[in-house]
Amino acid sequence: MMTATTSAPTEARALAPLSLPAAYGSCPYDPPPGYTSAAAEARVSRADLPDGSPCWLVTGHQEVRAVLADARFTADARTPGFPFLSPGERQLATAQPSFIRMDDPEHARLRRMAAKDFLPRRIQELRPVIADVVETAVGAITADGRRTADLVADFALPVPSLVICLMLGVPYEDHAMFQSLSRTLLDNTTAPDRAAVAHPELMAYLAALAERKRATPGDDILGRLAVRPDLTPQETASLGFMLLITGHESTTNMAALSVLALLRRPAQAALPRADPALIPAAVEELLRYLTIIHLGLGRAATEDVPSAMSRSGPATG
Repeated sequence: MMTATTSAPTEARALAPLSLPAAYGSCPYDPPPGYTSAAAEARVSRADLPDGSPCWLVTGHQEVRAVLADARFTADARTPGFPFLSPGERQLATAQPSFIRMDDPEHARLRRMAAKDFLPRRIQELRPVIADVVETAVGAITADGRRTADLVADFALPVPSLVICLMLGVPYEDHAMFQSLSRTLLDNTTAPDRAAVAHPELMAYLAALAERKRATPGDDILGRLAVRPDLTPQETASLGFMLLITGHESTTNMAALSVLALLRRPAQAALPRADPALIPAAVEELLRYLTIIHLGLGRAATEDVPSAMSRSGPATG
């Protein structure tokens, strides 16, 4: 994770700053070597953001937990000095922030409204629908004796996109539009002017959809949020925005990376094939082993935070 702070851990000062985002190594699906080197040398490392401003790269488990639990570090991306890797990320985080860019109590209030639709019981209720979506995608891949298929285009992208559309109440025929806009906002190379257009375009789409659902509510997430008296139209659109992007981008990438990881380890792939009871544990392990975000959590210090780096005690950065 990245933090912006004005006080430097003693041990971190001696290390050369790492330029973010770090360059990939021989495999683009593995974390860049610069991150793993930083983690090996120190739990809090000096780093430079693409715009040249300094930040700290926090890699130690204790230190990350300490930062996330410390009220002096804020998730609010509008805080001066907040670390960003791209103009798209800045636009995504600051224009109309979702609850993941808020601190409690607002974070907890909005998170509770979205979380209940993703609890295990609710997902189990949706299992037949999801299974039908998966079987349809597999059927299309294997139809007419096809011998090749594009895992991402034919399966990993359409399956979660359709599922999150069904859950949110977003027309699937609009998926090409929101996928294109989300890729623009999540791409570190997106130009500032393009990011400044993509975000309000997608927000306007969701706000209009929520307004239609407010008039004729349906049994979907966006429809239920739209009629809540304790949510503003902007909050409704912001929640829908966050769920729509994370609901298909994260699952798409995790599905593709998981298949790749198993293809590279045939012995591991053979285990759940031989015993389907191992599949739930295999999914949990893949989620632990892989990551789709190599540098994901940003925080900003709201005051100077002194840090004493030692191997025995916790530190913040």
